[in-house]
Amino acid sequence: MFSAHTQRIANSLALKSVFCFFSLSLEAKAQPNIEIFEYVVQEGDTCAAIAERLYGNRRRYDIIHAFNPGMGPPPHQLKPGQVLRLPRRPVEASAIPDARVTGTVRQVEAMQKPTSEWIQAREGLELYRGGRVHTAQKSAAEITFRDTSVLIMREESMVIIFGPSTQGTRQAGMQAQLESGALRTRLGELRGEGGNRIDVATPSSLASFQGGDAIVSVDTKGTTRISNHSSKARVQGALGRRRGPAVDLPPNTGSVVAQGQPPSPPRPLPNPPQWVDGPRKSLGISGYGGVIRGEWSHVDEVIAYHIEISRKPDGREVVFESTVPATITHFEAHGLQKGEYFVSLSTIDKDGLESRPSTLERFEILEAKLIAPYDTETQTQSLGGMDVPQAIPVLAGTILDLPAGVSCSQSGNQPTQAMGQVLVQPGLSLSCTFEDQTITLPQFSVRAIQTRAPGLDFGKPIVLKGGTRQTLQVEASIDGDLPPDLTIALPSPLKLLSASRQKNLFNIEIEAPSDATGEFTALWVIPSAPLQPLGSFTIALESVSSEPPPDSPMAPPPIPIHKAASPQPFGDGWSQVLNPSSLSLEEFEQEGLRASLAIGATIRPSRNEIVFYHFPEPRLVAGVHYTAPFGLGVGIRLPIDLAHEEGSRPLTWTRGHLDPFVSIRWTFLRRNPETPSLGLAVEMGAWIPTRATSDQSLSDVRLAPSLHFAYLLAPTFTLRSRQGMLLESNPSQALIWTSAFGMDWEPLALLNCGIEMNTLVGKEREGQLYAMALAPHFGVSISPIFVDFSFRFGLNEQGRDVFGSFGAALSLSLYLR
Repeated sequence: MFSAHTQRIANSLALKSVFCFFSLSLEAKAQPNIEIFEYVVQEGDTCAAIAERLYGNRRRYDIIHAFNPGMGPPPHQLKPGQVLRLPRRPVEASAIPDARVTGTVRQVEAMQKPTSEWIQAREGLELYRGGRVHTAQKSAAEITFRDTSVLIMREESMVIIFGPSTQGTRQAGMQAQLESGALRTRLGELRGEGGNRIDVATPSSLASFQGGDAIVSVDTKGTTRISNHSSKARVQGALGRRRGPAVDLPPNTGSVVAQGQPPSPPRPLPNPPQWVDGPRKSLGISGYGGVIRGEWSHVDEVIAYHIEISRKPDGREVVFESTVPATITHFEAHGLQKGEYFVSLSTIDKDGLESRPSTLERFEILEAKLIAPYDTETQTQSLGGMDVPQAIPVLAGTILDLPAGVSCSQSGNQPTQAMGQVLVQPGLSLSCTFEDQTITLPQFSVRAIQTRAPGLDFGKPIVLKGGTRQTLQVEASIDGDLPPDLTIALPSPLKLLSASRQKNLFNIEIEAPSDATGEFTALWVIPSAPLQPLGSFTIALESVSSEPPPDSPMAPPPIPIHKAASPQPFGDGWSQVLNPSSLSLEEFEQEGLRASLAIGATIRPSRNEIVFYHFPEPRLVAGVHYTAPFGLGVGIRLPIDLAHEEGSRPLTWTRGHLDPFVSIRWTFLRRNPETPSLGLAVEMGAWIPTRATSDQSLSDVRLAPSLHFAYLLAPTFTLRSRQGMLLESNPSQALIWTSAFGMDWEPLALLNCGIEMNTLVGKEREGQLYAMALAPHFGVSISPIFVDFSFRFGLNEQGRDVFGSFGAALSLSLYLR
C-alpha cells in the first residue's frame, strides 16, 4: 500500500493534489445590501471589544473576521490606526459568506454556489455553502473561512465549501471533506482568542484540528495520511457508517489510516532540512521578473522535499509550491516580481508523512530596467517555477539601469559604467553587491549586429589601403529586423564620405590617411542613441609606400571607381534543367565563376492508352559559367537523363541526353540595387548533338539566341523577361519563339521568391506548338551558395506535353567572384 504512494511521489517529482469537500443540499440566502464603513482601530481594541461596542455582543466578532479575511488565523494583534471594513449593523450569520478566496496563483476557477457557473476565481471572491474552487496544474489558491481559518489548496485541487458546523458553537468550528489529494490547515495559535477548529472527513477517517497547522492527504486507494505539525489533533477511522476509536496526535507526529482500518499509532514526523548559506538577494529585470535560488542539506531516509514560496512572513499568500525527489537539494524560481519572498522546506518520508516546515528563509528581488537603443517590444514573463528558463534576450547597446545601492564590477569586454548604468555588449560579465552582500544576477542573451564584406566570413576584419578612398559593400545581419535609421560611425582618423543602404546591404565610401596603420573599430549606431552601439566590426589598414620603387616611373595616383554592387542572384532552376524546346528565365548579372548542379523531374501525360501518365523523367545537369568584369561570359552545361521510358522514341522536348549546351553572353547593363534600374544581356546558345543516331539525342545543331531583361521596380520587387528563338538548319524541323515573363520578390536579404510564365509558339518536329506553363520558385542565398527550389505546371494540353503536367527542380550554385 505504501510502495505505490512512494513510487508516485518519486516519479512525478510533484505531489498531485485534489481537494474535495462535500456540499450540503441547502443554499445560503442571498446576501442583502449591507452598508460598509471603515473603522480605525483604537488603543486597547480587541475583536471582542469592538463587537460589543458596535453590535452589543462580544461573541459577534465573527462579523469582524468575515468582513476582514486578510487578518489571518487568530490571535489577532490589532494595532492602533489599523483600518477594518465593517457593517454598520449586526449581520445575520446566514447573510455572511462562508468563505472568501484570499489568494490565487495561475489558473483557478470557482463556483460561488452549487447552482452557479464556473468563473475565474479572483482575490476577494465570496463563497457560500456548496460553492467550489478548483486549481489547475501548477496552480494554487488560499481560502479563508468566516472564522479566519485558512486552507491552502495545492495544484489540481478541488474544494467544496462546507461552512460552519450545525452545532452553532464556536468550538464546533468548520467542516470539510477531502476525497483525494492534500490540504494544509492554518488555524492560529492556542492562546488569546484561541485557535480555530476544523473537522476534515476523508473516505477512511475523520480528523479534528484545534489551532496550529496540519496536513491531510488521501491517495488513490483512499488511504489517509495526517501530519500534525502544531495542532491539537484527534483522528478516528471510518468503519462503515460508524466511527472507530479516536487516536490523539501530539504535535510533530503523524498517523496513517487505511480504509476499514483504525488509525496507526502516532509516529514521529521526519526532520525538516537545514538551509545552506548563499545569496539571498537577486537582481530582476522590469518586465521579465527575477530569480531566487536556494540550497539545503540532505536529510537521510526521506524520499522527497516540498518547497513553498510565499509573500508574507507568516507563510500566507503562497505564490509557488512544488515537490521534488530527495536527489535534489536546491531550487530556482523564475519570473518573480520585485519584493520580498519567504521560502519554507519540508521533507516527506516513505510513509508519505510530511515534516514541519523549516524556518522561513527571506529572499528579496531588486529591480533593474533595460533601456534599449531604439523601440523594442518587452516580453513580460508570468510567474515561473523550477524549470530553468531561457536567458533574457537583450540587444547590444542596451543600458542596464541599476537600482540604488547596487554596485557592480565588470570583466570581459569592460562595458562602460556611469551613475549606476551598464552598457550591455557581447561578453558582458558582472559581479554585483548590495549592502556588501553578493546578489544573484539574471542571464542575458546578447544579440549584436554581425558584419561581413564580400568574400569574407562574419567577424573577419575588412582590409583597406591607407592613403586611398575606397568604396565597399558590407552586409549587416541580426536575429530580427534592423533599425530603419541604422548607420556606421568610424573612429578617427577614418572618414565616412558617403553611405547608402538597400535592406541589409550598405555601400560606403571611406577615406583613410596614408600614415594610418593598424586595426580600427567601426560601430553600428542610430542617430538618436549614438552612445549605444548595436554592434561593431574591424577595419585593418595596410600601409602604402609614398616613394616609388627604384628605377621605376612614379605611378599615377589611383582613380576612385564607384560601381554598384551586384544584386542578389535570381532563381533559375528551370533554366539549369534544360529543355531543348524552351528557354526559361536565367540569372545573368553575376560576375565571376559560377558552378552549378541541378536535378529536375517531370511527369507528362502518356501517349499510351493503357497508361495515363509517364513515370517521372529525372534529368541531372552539371554546368559552369564565367563572366568577366566587363560583361562577357561563356558557359557550358551537360544534361544527363537518369531514366527514360523504354521501347518508344522520345519526343523532341524530352531529348538532349549527353548533348552539351554552350553559350556566349554579353551583359552590357546591370541593375543598380539601390534605385529603379534596368539590366540587359544578349546571348547566343547552341545545342550540340553528340549521338545523332540515338533516340535520346538531337539529330542537328539547334541554335538558341535570346535577350535577357531585368527591371528593379522597387527595392524588393524585380520584373524579368527572356525572349528568344529555337531554330535548326532545316526550318521545317524547328522554328519556335519562346518567351518567359516573371516577377521576383526579396522579402529578406537572403530569400528570393518569384513566379514565371512560359509560352511557346511555332513549329517543332512533331507539328505546330502553342504551349503555356506556370512556374513558382523560391531561393535561399547563403553566400557564396545559392539554392533554388522550382515547380512547374502545364496550363494547356501542349503545355503539359512540353513542360509536363507537374515538374520539380532543385539547383545548387556556387558563386566565386
